[in-house]
Amino acid sequence: MSQTGDASSRIYLIGPDGRQAIELASSRYECEADFQELLAMHPALIDGRQVNPENPRRWLLVAKEASVPDAEASRWSLDHLFVDQDAVVTLVEVKRKSDTRLRREVVGQMLDYAANGSLRWTAGFLQEAFVATCEKAGSDPARSLEEFLEEDGRADSFWQSAESNLRAGRMRLLFVADEIPAELLRIVEFLNERMAPTEVLALELRYFTGGGYSTHVPRILGRTLAAVAQKEGSARSNARRAWDRESFLRDLEERTDWEVARAIAAFLSECERHFDITWGTGAQTGSFTPRRPMISARGPISVYSDGRLDIKSSWLNDSPAAIEWRERIKPGLESLNWRQAINSEKEVTLTVPAAEWIPKATELLAAIVD
Repeated sequence: MSQTGDASSRIYLIGPDGRQAIELASSRYECEADFQELLAMHPALIDGRQVNPENPRRWLLVAKEASVPDAEASRWSLDHLFVDQDAVVTLVEVKRKSDTRLRREVVGQMLDYAANGSLRWTAGFLQEAFVATCEKAGSDPARSLEEFLEEDGRADSFWQSAESNLRAGRMRLLFVADEIPAELLRIVEFLNERMAPTEVLALELRYFTGGGYSTHVPRILGRTLAAVAQKEGSARSNARRAWDRESFLRDLEERTDWEVARAIAAFLSECERHFDITWGTGAQTGSFTPRRPMISARGPISVYSDGRLDIKSSWLNDSPAAIEWRERIKPGLESLNWRQAINSEKEVTLTVPAAEWIPKATELLAAIVD
């Protein structure tokens, strides 16, 4: 990292005694890789209070160099893929001011990533990428997610919520540079004011060094009054809601055909005979999870009002009794040929469409009831 020649770019660090003033000069990141690694190690540099002062954002790193598929293959690589506490996926591209691609090419690149990622990234992809990131860092994926969410019960449906947000266009595009050119800022403001519910922002991260000290000063740009008003209106229409049996069945009937709705309603009634039922809080889609609270805060499956089923027995790991339950139900799940669902080593969720799981509903219930 080197210093710039701009003499006006100075900040001063005053010691506790008030006598010494250490001059910190504006510097530049020597290479883009260092800049990228800094954000990966310290996501808080994306100042969540500036992104949303009323409800500060927090960041969970899903992957560095995340693959972005198009119609044929994974042909692109996004610098950073984050997700916030409301399961809103955040795409980050990092460029230094000296990179001539910063002004125009990076915008088209980001829109390519957003268009294809919103269509093709799935809950399974996001979850597996996060697990791989945690394993590389030597951390436990389940514990890391629970600590990040700071709320019991949300981990079960978090990645599916992220996929639902992507499909609805609820995502965030973030351009990061040590200095944001005026031309790029105008593009960011233009897009942010017109792309609902997608949020488009820029992060200018200034770097200062001197006297053995360094500091990084983040400034979020693009959050104009017009953009804020538009995003707030979109957010009100997508607020999380508390589902119950009646609202779930009503939404199920509206979103699926009569036979599917009848079969899922019957499956729900059977689950109620054997389990406690926890209802989801999705903004657009209802869900229920059969649980045994004395054994685990989680359940091995969740059923959604659009007909799909999530099988996630690997999430039964929060107590010795939960692990024992998981091991007992593995043979029954294996017999359904949904082998991904019973992987006890990784936190993998398998999503099964209604047409595939409903014919095996009786066997599925028998497997989890054990």
